[in-house]
Amino acid sequence: MARTLAPVIVAVAALGAPASLHAQGRERFIASLERFSNAVAGTHGDEGPILLAAVDGMSQGLQEWDTLIANVESRFAAE
Repeated sequence: MARTLAPVIVAVAALGAPASLHAQGRERFIASLERFSNAVAGTHGDEGPILLAAVDGMSQGLQEWDTLIANVESRFAAE
């Protein structure tokens, strides 16, 4: 199921943000989401570290993305 949701999540993330927000945080989140969705099937039995690293990468990416959005919003508010 996660493999079928990953492309949808990536598409929403890619289409839902203005072009100016396509920054490093977004890229880090999407790359980590791809790693997570590839490892979540658990076909080898040793995916734990990969999953944890992917979740950490998604978290960091979202934090960076949120910071960028907050910066853009504050500039809009100032104008």
